[in-house]
Amino acid sequence: MRAVLTKTKSIRAERRAQAEKRQKVRADRSPEQQLEWLDQKFGTGKGATRERIRLLEQIKQAAPKATPKAAAKKETPAKPARKGTSQKETSQKETK
Repeated sequence: MRAVLTKTKSIRAERRAQAEKRQKVRADRSPEQQLEWLDQKFGTGKGATRERIRLLEQIKQAAPKATPKAAAKKETPAKPARKGTSQKETSQKETK
């Protein structure tokens, strides 16, 4: 009985060491590299769908956000009302 327990413990220790080694290798990969690795292992776009979604979100968040000119125009503050005219008159002139 003791021999079986000793063998089981050594197998578990070996598996734990292998798992730690895999984790270190994985931690060194970027999200882009991990996607490439998944494509090589399972085929392009196949398998590990949840991890692929998570990786794509990480890549999307890391990418610099480019603001288009149309969006930049919308963010500008409204023009102040002219002296002698009401806010309503000013907004009507702008819509014409």
